[in-house]
Amino acid sequence: MDEPTHVARAVIRAIGESGNEFYLGWPEKLFVRLNQLLPGLIDRALRKQLPVVRRFCRHDGVNGESS
Repeated sequence: MDEPTHVARAVIRAIGESGNEFYLGWPEKLFVRLNQLLPGLIDRALRKQLPVVRRFCRHDGVNGESS
């Protein structure tokens, strides 16, 4: 998780630069490149994490729901 001030600075910098795409964070950049080379690889890796994601959703609630 990136610090909000870091994200805000990066977004402001990206707006000022001339480019079509901007990826914040090293892992995200890697995922984008891997997904370009091997479509579906990241999906399969993330799908394995689905039980953990669901556990957090139940714990924190989703769309204003409480658990």
